[in-house]
Amino acid sequence: CTLVIPSINTLCVVSCTLVIPSVNTLCVVSCTLVIPSVDTLCVVSCTLVIPSVDTLCVVSCTLVILSVDTLCVVSCTLVIPSVNTLCVVSCSLVIPSVDTLCVVSCTLVIPSINTLCVVSCTLVIPSVNTLCVVSCTLVIPSVDTLCVVSCTLVIPSVNTLCVVSCTLVIPSVNTLCVVSCTLVIPSVDTLCVVSCTLVIPSVNTLCVVSCTLVIPSINTLRVVSCTLVIPSVVDTLCVVSCTLVIPSINTLCVVS
Repeated sequence: CTLVIPSINTLCVVSCTLVIPSVNTLCVVSCTLVIPSVDTLCVVSCTLVIPSVDTLCVVSCTLVILSVDTLCVVSCTLVIPSVNTLCVVSCSLVIPSVDTLCVVSCTLVIPSINTLCVVSCTLVIPSVNTLCVVSCTLVIPSVDTLCVVSCTLVIPSVNTLCVVSCTLVIPSVNTLCVVSCTLVIPSVDTLCVVSCTLVIPSVNTLCVVSCTLVIPSINTLRVVSCTLVIPSVVDTLCVVSCTLVIPSINTLCVVS
């Protein structure tokens, strides 16, 4: 016979042989399922053992995960006790919110289709993509929430300033980096080669710099030892602790 199963009638038109002890209790069904709750996700070729019409199916399929459908085309085997509860998926992810950032090779364990992925990848962070090529391991409970990244940053706005070796903790891909580096400040590049530690919440906002300045306008006058606190653009603010020998009055005064 051919069954059209009403409770899953958008799921499966079934060609089968019925063994009917009580008219509708047992059927071994060979079919193709289109699962409506995930019907853009998976067209499933399977064999159903249906004691209560819709309880068990071991499905061999290819999933296109809807909520992450630009993220992953998944080749997998589904064990569907309630149609959509479990899938162990081998795939390659292209994460759209960071799709210039990372092509991810991973294994998904999808109890609710999109909850867990441990991803090994290389990130190229677009907002800082001249800044950092990041080798990392992603743990993606919601696809894009967590990445602890070991990398080397070349900060483009200050790319003559600093090549940065650092470890990124990226909860939203680009929020935090504690960077150990040496800065060569271009606007004052004859002034100072700066050894410092950067704390970059937005890649280029904060640097507390310990350095020695050679002030060019008075560079025959004085080598100045100082500490720079550069809150934003690396060369706009400097709180300097130093001792100046003012040449126009250099026989007059040593100024602190």
